[in-house]
This record gives sequence, structure tokens and C-alpha cells, in this order.
Amino acid sequence: MTPSLTQAELSKIKKHSLFIENILNIIPDPIFVKDANHTLIYSNHAFAKILGMPQADFLGKSDYELFPKEMVDVSWEWDTKVLENNITTENEELIQLAGGEKRTILTKKSMSYDEDGKKVIVGVIRDITDLRRQEEEIEVSHKKIGEQELKMIQASKMSALGEMASGIAHEINNPLTIIQGRARQIGQMLKNVEMDKKAEVNNYLEQIQNTVDRIAKIVQGLKSFARESDHLPKEQVNLSKLIHETLDLCVTRFETFGISLRLNLDNEVFLSCRSVQISQVLLNLLNNSFDAIVEEKAAWISLRFNSDEENVFLYVTDSGPGIPRPIAEKIFQPFFTTKEIGKGTGLGMSISKGIIDAHEGEIYYDKTSANTQFVIRLPKNLRQ
Repeated sequence: MTPSLTQAELSKIKKHSLFIENILNIIPDPIFVKDANHTLIYSNHAFAKILGMPQADFLGKSDYELFPKEMVDVSWEWDTKVLENNITTENEELIQLAGGEKRTILTKKSMSYDEDGKKVIVGVIRDITDLRRQEEEIEVSHKKIGEQELKMIQASKMSALGEMASGIAHEINNPLTIIQGRARQIGQMLKNVEMDKKAEVNNYLEQIQNTVDRIAKIVQGLKSFARESDHLPKEQVNLSKLIHETLDLCVTRFETFGISLRLNLDNEVFLSCRSVQISQVLLNLLNNSFDAIVEEKAAWISLRFNSDEENVFLYVTDSGPGIPRPIAEKIFQPFFTTKEIGKGTGLGMSISKGIIDAHEGEIYYDKTSANTQFVIRLPKNLRQ
């Protein structure tokens, strides 16, 4: 026989129950308890507030007496899972409050037992409307940032073109001078042409044709570099040819300033890539090398590559003594530059890294090299 409780013990239990009740009622998240028949048997004040009615008006009622049928159908599915499998569930839904305001809520339900050992569902509701609104705002902000980044990338391309302007002037002006001189010579010869002069005339004409081809190649390279290239299709490219075409944009500037080129290129290496983008990366590395060593005596830049079955490794090295560790650690960060104001955007290396990453490769500074050296690894077969 169970002994009866004393008045003091009953008073203590009552105080403890009141204490628990007060705790539950100051919690800002709505809390509710339903029995196995989906009847509400308990709630805190926050749950009553979200329904917009006193507890006496909804306790003892089922969901179908309080909420729209389509909403209850979904809720009961979750309830059944909780009761049958003794699991905790979470579901997000849009509800309409008593005043008509719509809010997004996250409801977490778990199974427990009442004082008689019967199964009950304990639910906690979290209002996540503001969280979802903030996420949407962040998504919009990220989209705007992405658009700005694209604009900055294009601006960086234009800035790079500006930095190459003097070299390009040499590249185009020198061939034009040859054309002009040879054309004048041919004009003089044609005044008094003799048969034995035909071979010499043909030689001059061949020089003119070759020079015109060189100008066309330079102009085509500029057009390719300046246009948007993010959506260009991949293509099979002879890497040696790609490097030579890139060098056509800057070789005269190197020669003018006494910088020698050391090339060790295998004509038989092919890879799948977006050639305009790879050319952009090479041109950026070459321009950086030029800026770093242009004042040196006996300055040089080396380009070489090797390959295995899956990858091509391209090494761009210059006669510089290397990059200090604090700078090397930041070199791929956007807007980081050691150049004077107006001479660099700080985007070239970060854009180059993005291009190589998009090609499923990697670009890094080789700190083990005695000179300044960057290594580019590219897969021979680009999947994207």
C-alpha cells in the first residue's frame, strides 16, 4: 500500500510544479504537448500568444479544430513518425498568426511519456522569419558582390592592357616600319625593273607578308585577351604554340629592355583548356616578372614545361632572388599588390588562381627555387 503524502510533501511538489511552470512560461519559444490522439494537453504562454487565444480555448482540442486541414495533414505525418519510431523531427513551414501576419517557423518534435506512461508528443517552435530574411539578404548581397567581382576582373584586364600599351606600341610600330621601308624599296625598283631583280623583289614581298601576318597575330591576341572569356569552350591546344602566341604580345618589350628569354618547350604536348584564359595567366606572370627585374643587369625570364600521363607542369622563372615569405603568403589575395599606386590593381594573381582552379589545376609560388619561380599544373583533359 502506497503511503499517503504529508501536507508538507504535497506543498513541496506544488511549489516545484509551479517553479517548472514559470520556467516554461518565460521561455520565448512556443512549447506544446499533444497526446497520441493529437489532442493538445499542454502549452506555455508563448504558444497561446502565437495562436492568439487563451489556453482554455484550445487545450483539449485536436489540430483539426484549430488549424487548416492542409496544414494539419502534414503535421500529423510528422507526429506519426515521432510516435512510431521514437525519433526527433524538424520541419519548416509558413504559418499565419491570429493578426494575419505570416511567419516562418521551425518545429521540433520528440516523443515522451505522461504520468500514466502513455506516449505524448513534445513540440518546440522557433520563429526563423528574421533568420530566413537575413539569409535572403545575404544571398542578394553575394550576388551583387559576384557581379562586382566580374566587373573588377574585366577592369583588371583593361588595366593589364593599359600596362602593356608601350610594349604593344613597339610590337606594332616595328613591323610597320619594316613594311614601310620595304614598300618604298619595291616602289623604287619597279621604276626601272630588270629581270634579275625579280628574286630580290619576291624576297621583299615575302618579308612584307610575314610582317603583316605578325601584326595580325598581335591584334588577334589583343582581341582575344580583351573579350569576355568565361564561357569560351575548351579546346585541344598545343602548349608550345600557345606560349609563343602569348610571347608575341610582349617579346619586343623584353628585348628593348635587354631581358633575355630562355625557352625549353616541347612541341608535342597538348592539353584541353580555354586557351584565352591560360594566355591571360601567362601574360600576367610575364608582366610581373618584367616589372620585378627590369632594372637588373643580365635579367632573364625562363619558360619550360614537362608532363606525365595526366598533367602538364609549366614553370615560369625569372632572374629575381625570390619573394619574401610575408609577401608570398599574400600574393594570391585579391587587391594585394607591391606595385606603386596606378601600376597595379592587385587582382592579377587572384584572377590567375581562379582561372587555374576552374581548369582543375593549381598555381603556386615555388619557395624552394633559387630564383623567383611560379609553377602551374594543368590536367591534360579538362572535364568541365
